[in-house]
Amino acid sequence: MDDAHLITLMQNEDMTNGFWNNLISQQFPFPDYLVVPEYQFPGGRADLAVIKLDNGRLVLVLEGKRAGGSFVTISRAAQQAANAAGKIGSTPGIIAALGPKFCLYRADTSPVTTFAGADGSGISTITNVNIQKITTKLQQCRAWNGSGGW
Repeated sequence: MDDAHLITLMQNEDMTNGFWNNLISQQFPFPDYLVVPEYQFPGGRADLAVIKLDNGRLVLVLEGKRAGGSFVTISRAAQQAANAAGKIGSTPGIIAALGPKFCLYRADTSPVTTFAGADGSGISTITNVNIQKITTKLQQCRAWNGSGGW
């Protein structure tokens, strides 16, 4: 798939979350992990969560939004995901996505990394980041097993 087609698909929240669900599910396979859409927590929900099944630990949380917005919007998405983690006393990795734009965060919402090609506020775009680099970060998150993020 070419970049323009991917960006067109990821304009809406459902497609954004579908893209990440696919990528995350490949790195966190069942029966060791469960990728949970619309994860419910006390006082709210997150778009996707990854649970380690042998200990019930929350390993990764994604909050996806439709395309558009700025650093403030993506920061709010990260805070929503962090709130999910904090309510259940977990320290997972966090992905905040606005359509094809995204940031990776620790549970305290401090940024994890800035990929080459990110804008001045650290927001990357799917099309300017090699998927393998994202996969490597997901593998690091899996290795941390919900004990602090990446």
